[in-house]
Amino acid sequence: MGNRITVPPIYRNIRPPIGKYCAVEKNYSQWGIITIDGRLLVDAKYPDVVIERNGMAWLTQMTGKKMRVQLE
Repeated sequence: MGNRITVPPIYRNIRPPIGKYCAVEKNYSQWGIITIDGRLLVDAKYPDVVIERNGMAWLTQMTGKKMRVQLE
């Protein structure tokens, strides 16, 4: 809506958007990724996610290993 992004109140925490993506925390230390229009792209099950401006994301797994994914 205008310059505001409305997100359903099911998330504990939301990081500022990077391009058209937002990192969201559903439960404590369970992060995922949604688009700014609210579509879920990555389930909230990772201890950390980092979104890059080029549409790539790094998902930290429970073991500490990082996995790189292309968002859409």
